[in-house]
Amino acid sequence: MKPVYFEILDFESKIPDNYYYEDLGYTNNLLEKTKEIYKNLGLPNDNAFLKKRGAVIEHIRGGRNILFDLENDGLLDCMFYTPFSNLAVEIHTRGHEEAHAIQHFGLEKELRKKLDLSCLTKLSCEFFCDRAGLVAVKKRRLKLPEGFFTGVPGKHYFPRD
Repeated sequence: MKPVYFEILDFESKIPDNYYYEDLGYTNNLLEKTKEIYKNLGLPNDNAFLKKRGAVIEHIRGGRNILFDLENDGLLDCMFYTPFSNLAVEIHTRGHEEAHAIQHFGLEKELRKKLDLSCLTKLSCEFFCDRAGLVAVKKRRLKLPEGFFTGVPGKHYFPRD
């Protein structure tokens, strides 16, 4: 087992040695970065293939988390996000994507306990990640723009920068 740290959620745990987490940082276009990652892993990266894998190809802004099963070599979780002029939106987006990685690695129960969300055990994956991002925003005493939450978990209104 090896340590893993999620900066925005300030969450540290252990993952198996053959699990890999990469925060790839900022990108200007989620779709282009997604295609680049697939290409670098030797996978098809056309829009049809990405759609089959669940990528929302229409989204070019926001954040994205992708899990790759490396078969016998373990798991690779990559996240990346577009820059925002609003710090609260950036913190929420990055915290949301970190929460996906935490779920992928089977650490959600630990994170629920740390964030005092243990009572919210029946949340959908996206709703849980939204809550985790919101906790990260509140810990920094920031405020998301009015209308940020659209009522659909995982889908947000990103103000134009």
